[in-house]
Amino acid sequence: MAIQCLKGDLTKLQTDAIVNAANSSLLGGGGVDGAIHRAAGPELLEECRLLNGCKAGNAKITKAYNLPARHVIHTVGPVWQGGHNNESQTLENCYINSLNLALENNLNSIAFPAISCGVYGYPIEKAAQIAVQSCKSFLESNPNFDITFCLFSDADLQIYQNLLNADPFACNLEINDRILGSLYGAAVGDALGVPFEFITRDQLQDSPVTGMRGHGTHNQSAGTWSDDTSLTLCTISSLLEKDFDVEDIMDRFARWYSEGYLACHGKVFDIGNATKDAISRYKAGKNKNEWGCKSDWQNGNGSLMRMLPVCLYTLSEMESFALDKSFVASGITHAHPRSKIGCGYFTLLIRKLLSAASLVEALDFANKEMKPYIPESEEDNFARIIDKSILTTNEDDIQSSSYIIHTLEASLYCLHQTSNFSDAVLKAVNLGDDADTTACITGALAGMMYGRRQIPEKWIDHLAEGELLKNIYFSFADKVCSRKIL
Repeated sequence: MAIQCLKGDLTKLQTDAIVNAANSSLLGGGGVDGAIHRAAGPELLEECRLLNGCKAGNAKITKAYNLPARHVIHTVGPVWQGGHNNESQTLENCYINSLNLALENNLNSIAFPAISCGVYGYPIEKAAQIAVQSCKSFLESNPNFDITFCLFSDADLQIYQNLLNADPFACNLEINDRILGSLYGAAVGDALGVPFEFITRDQLQDSPVTGMRGHGTHNQSAGTWSDDTSLTLCTISSLLEKDFDVEDIMDRFARWYSEGYLACHGKVFDIGNATKDAISRYKAGKNKNEWGCKSDWQNGNGSLMRMLPVCLYTLSEMESFALDKSFVASGITHAHPRSKIGCGYFTLLIRKLLSAASLVEALDFANKEMKPYIPESEEDNFARIIDKSILTTNEDDIQSSSYIIHTLEASLYCLHQTSNFSDAVLKAVNLGDDADTTACITGALAGMMYGRRQIPEKWIDHLAEGELLKNIYFSFADKVCSRKIL
């Protein structure tokens, strides 16, 4: 496996193919595209006229004419639109399709520029992750192929070198304990909160929750978990059997709702409106891009509450891929950018907390990585998370409704105001209102911070269908830790 990166002039490289970051006309342009056309001579343009353009993510091959390379592979990268319009998948396709085209033409070496990082505006840190991971994945099955990244500046070169030299994700006993802690923590928080969903904070102040109770709002036995955990289990089961397949995930959601598949006690007793509507569209045969709710007023926490498995499954992948999968997974029920951004924040918090970072360090990391994905129209909605004032605000200013912003804010507040798992999730439950989901998200983050061993054993033992949870959680933790590292 040979990957190298260098700072230089792509048009001077002697290799089987150089890749042109072209526009869709393939008729030349500025930047790398213009430089390649000038160096190759007018014959390149004449051949490109015969290709009828190229769609974003696709690739086409020509001779190289006056260039020292043998061929030019032209690919059209995505224009950056905030990361919510499939840009990462399109960019990955640019690399994979270019590499496959080289292989089909019996080429053994290729040189790439930083596709889409010029006037197309793709953040170099994000694009580099996609470039490096895509090429490493290709080399797993084509180990004798040589790949060069030819960069414009010293800063760009350093970004690529850091990625190529980064230590891969690897499990040990502590990491495994944190992974199981996040899974059990989410279920424990959910079960603690189920009896108190829609109960007001004032009511709970008179009789605060201190442990597992039964009955209450949904008249369920103590330890019963809700749709939060059921949809999490559906997602885990799909990832175990089908890798990342949103159609299979949605099919399991539909089976849960109609048949009680992976429902606690085999019965569905709660479902959010947006999730219900999305399942209805799926069952009606709508295209997957039409399943998720896109309205501003449909930004509930229904995708956030089931996002943990996707966060964990992508731990061995670079952040750009992990974020893209979280956006896609959110979008099958909650497709508004605000919901996707909220799930992106959660994904990055989980990733950083796994490394034993403090909550403040994790939030700093998430804010830095999420900045390119937050359009100006959404900045005010995430303002208290961005400036971290949510961590120290007055509790009277914390809301705990089912709105995704409120759930994220409340969870961060509860974590920062406490110093152990039990206090964090109980504080979340006692905020009232959407108590189960606030405690579920708090529990997932707290479980990652403190590990499974810090969760009271009596709470884990009290969870309904404990053997089912144990079998699924331990199998999934093994899968997460043994995934192919790129």
